[in-house]
Amino acid sequence: MRFGLSSEQEAFRDQLRRLLAARAPLERVREVASEGSGYDARLWTGLAELGAMGVLVPEQHGGLGMGAFDAGLVLEELGRHVAPAPYLVSAFVAPLLLAECGSDLLATEWLSRIAGGEARIGLALTEVVSVRADTGIRNEGGRLYGKALAALDAGAADAFIVAAGEGLWLVRADASHFVRTPMTSIDRTRSLAELRFDGVEAEPLGGGMQLTKRALDLARVALAADTLGAADAMVEQATAYSRQRVQFERVIGSFQGVKHALADMVAALEPARALVWYAVHSQTAMPGNDAHRLACHAKAHLARLGEWLLAAQQKCMAAWDSPTILACTSGSSALALIVSYWARPNRFGQRRRPLWPPDGRTGQAAIFSSVSSKVSALPASGWLASSVTLSPSMPITVNCIWPPF
Repeated sequence: MRFGLSSEQEAFRDQLRRLLAARAPLERVREVASEGSGYDARLWTGLAELGAMGVLVPEQHGGLGMGAFDAGLVLEELGRHVAPAPYLVSAFVAPLLLAECGSDLLATEWLSRIAGGEARIGLALTEVVSVRADTGIRNEGGRLYGKALAALDAGAADAFIVAAGEGLWLVRADASHFVRTPMTSIDRTRSLAELRFDGVEAEPLGGGMQLTKRALDLARVALAADTLGAADAMVEQATAYSRQRVQFERVIGSFQGVKHALADMVAALEPARALVWYAVHSQTAMPGNDAHRLACHAKAHLARLGEWLLAAQQKCMAAWDSPTILACTSGSSALALIVSYWARPNRFGQRRRPLWPPDGRTGQAAIFSSVSSKVSALPASGWLASSVTLSPSMPITVNCIWPPF
């Protein structure tokens, strides 16, 4: 029995790669990142024309009616190319939630627009996992009050799926008393926002807490697939570099130390690929407890794998563009909708000093021993603290991320 992609899936993936190479080169990615929108209209149109937006949309609503695995292949390629497209929520999480929520009215209105690339959906689930003192959303008679942090794919969203109380609600971006404020994170290719609700009218999706948990699992496997694509790109870049870089009149790929490092990277990546593929496949083929466990397993493993691959990559590519150290959180990442960004910090092709493993403390910044005294005074919690200068005479900056969960 052959475990791999079918000829149709390989052809679809090749088409995606050609589209992304043409419409999302690194120069364009950097432009979108500097804008902070996390959205490129030309790329989005190309994905819609290719049919990628309707992979999970049922055929009666104008989609392809395929499974989560096929959409996972799209996410993997988007991660590989650092593509600034809000595909994760709009074309992966939202179609499945809308199809399963039991509201024919909402499904009819939104699914056909999603399949055609005419609608983009954001997602606010952070408060389901952990609520800070000044955040949280409550429902009072079909109207939402409160504040949500780190809403995902928020920059160009036409509507948001928001967790409040025991269920999910759909909020239109043009609703009265609704305010969306952009948030800055380390991944400028993905748009985040703070959402404020002051009696905002919302439409219930139904499904209760079960559908909310379903949304969390879908987001987990989607990020795992995205990280897998970025990790695969790391291995490819390291391999290509080892064949070009010459030292002592020999390409460095001929040295035993580099060979072993590359072999270790491949040996770690391939089992992870099988895990992610199975976890994504299970979301539509076998939803339930098994799918939930696989989603958590895949997300947690890919976060750690991404960190390790980055360090291994730097052993083969011993150069960097700027002396920047990324200090990342460790431990609690059950949801990690935002925390996963630290698992793929090389998405812009930047070459940085190797990351050492975090210190294992849950909910605190992982501090490198060489700079711990300089950053020990930083707050132990919070959303984002960046550009902390270690010394006036030492042009090294530490970017620290702390998730709210």
